[in-house]
Amino acid sequence: MKFFILAGGRGERAQPLSFFLPKPLFPLAGKPLLARQLELLRRLKVSSGFINIHHLAEKFGSFQTGESGLTVFYEEELSGTLILKKAAALAPDDEIFLVLNGDTFLQIPLQEMKEAFADRCEVLLLVVYNNNPLYQKLLIRQDLLTGFAPEKREGFSYAGCALMRASFLKRLQRRNFFQDIFEQRVPAKIFAYRKEWIEFTSAEAYFCQNWNYLKNRGRRQKNLLSAGAQIAAGISLEHSIVWPDVKITGCGRLKECIVVADTVVNHDFEQKIIAGDSCYELKLNQEL
Repeated sequence: MKFFILAGGRGERAQPLSFFLPKPLFPLAGKPLLARQLELLRRLKVSSGFINIHHLAEKFGSFQTGESGLTVFYEEELSGTLILKKAAALAPDDEIFLVLNGDTFLQIPLQEMKEAFADRCEVLLLVVYNNNPLYQKLLIRQDLLTGFAPEKREGFSYAGCALMRASFLKRLQRRNFFQDIFEQRVPAKIFAYRKEWIEFTSAEAYFCQNWNYLKNRGRRQKNLLSAGAQIAAGISLEHSIVWPDVKITGCGRLKECIVVADTVVNHDFEQKIIAGDSCYELKLNQEL
C-alpha cells in the first residue's frame, strides 16, 4: 500500500490565511497539518507515497528534502485528481493507494477499511461523513454512486479519505474522480466514519478546530505557538495562534487572534488575523 496526499489546491475558502501558507501547512496545535498526517501514516505503517503541490509550492521545502519515502509531484498547472494517474502508472494494477485530502485530518480507521476492502475484485472504498453541511451529499444506490444530492439534503459527504486500486486510477479521465465514478459506474464500497474530522473551511473554522483538537485530547494551552515563533516581552497573548517563525514585537495585547507574519504590535487587537501591516476580521461569533 502507498499513500497519495492531494495538497495542490489554492484554499480559496480559507483566505486570507491561504495567502500566506497552503492549507496542508496550516499549523494544527503548533504543527503543520501535513506533518501530523505523515506521522499518522507512519504509525499505520504506510510510509511510502506521493504528494502533489502547486499553490505556494516553495513553502513545502522541508517536506521535499526531509521526508524519506515521499515522492513530490510539482504541478505547474493543477490537473485535479488526474494527478493520481501519474502515481498509478508507477505501480502494478493491484496496488492499493490510500488517497487523502491534504487539508483534512481524521483518525484513519485503516484496519477496518482494509477488512472492508478484502476482496481483490474491489477497486474503490470511500470514507464518508454524515451530515456535513458544507459539502455535497452523495447519492448511493446498492454500492453505486450515481451523483450528488440536491443542496440542503441530509446524508453522507466524502470525508477526503479513500482506498483505490491502481487499476481504477489508471482509467481516470476527468479532473474530479467522482465524475469518472459516476460515468464508468464503478462499484464503490462505502465506509461510514463517525469520529474526529477536521477541515479548515474558513479562517474562523481553522481557529475553532485548533482548540477543539486540544480539547479532544484533554489538553489545555493558553496560546498555540508554532516552532520558531518569537514573542517580545511587551506583548500579552490570550487564546491566540502564532504561525511558524513569526516575530511579534512592540507593546500591546492580542486576544483571539491569528498572527501569520512578522508583526509590530503597538495596540490592542481582538479577533483579528494579523499579517505585518495588514489586518483582517476574524468573525468568531459566527463559529462559536
